[in-house]
Amino acid sequence: MVTSGLIQSGHTVSVGERPNPSHAQVAVMIQHNLDKRRFDKIAIRELSRKVRRLYAMRLSADYAPQDSIEQAEALQAVRDASTVQIKLGDAFK
Repeated sequence: MVTSGLIQSGHTVSVGERPNPSHAQVAVMIQHNLDKRRFDKIAIRELSRKVRRLYAMRLSADYAPQDSIEQAEALQAVRDASTVQIKLGDAFK
């Protein structure tokens, strides 16, 4: 969603030879490319933090499947994903 929104807004998102940024770079892109008139510093920091947390959870699920996830972590991931989708969906309209 972040990458496609930036592309639609006319930003270049390719990094080196990759057509898309790495997942880790997406959080940085949020911090540097969101419209400062629509998002204050706190909102940008929170969105970036949520994306980093979602990525960390995804890595854990992919590379440490033997680890269990607690209900609270699962619910936090759903809340984070929902917030990011709503806030960034609005940002690129």
